[in-house]
Amino acid sequence: MPKLVFIPAYLDFSLTVTIALWQYVQAFLLISFRQSTNTNFGNAEFKFFFFGFRSGSVLVDYDLEFSVNDTAPTMSGDEIRAAMDSGLNATSSSASNYTMDANTTVA
Repeated sequence: MPKLVFIPAYLDFSLTVTIALWQYVQAFLLISFRQSTNTNFGNAEFKFFFFGFRSGSVLVDYDLEFSVNDTAPTMSGDEIRAAMDSGLNATSSSASNYTMDANTTVA
């Protein structure tokens, strides 16, 4: 896959190209998180909230909510960050040219 370059059309949420790119990114994130070394996180239910794309290659702004099995232990912010990173690193290195930096905050 060639390097993705930001285009102004990505700012318009009504365009097919923007919707398609978000769907592609969302699918990539879901596949990545499923490969997390943290089994509870990998098996979680995920819900993505897309806010937009920005320039800088292409930066994606989104929020993620997830729920794990009720019997799973509570995850700290560091554990969530590590769980996300392990999945992203596994997928980024093998299946794409994406570079992912998780800016994780826990509410």
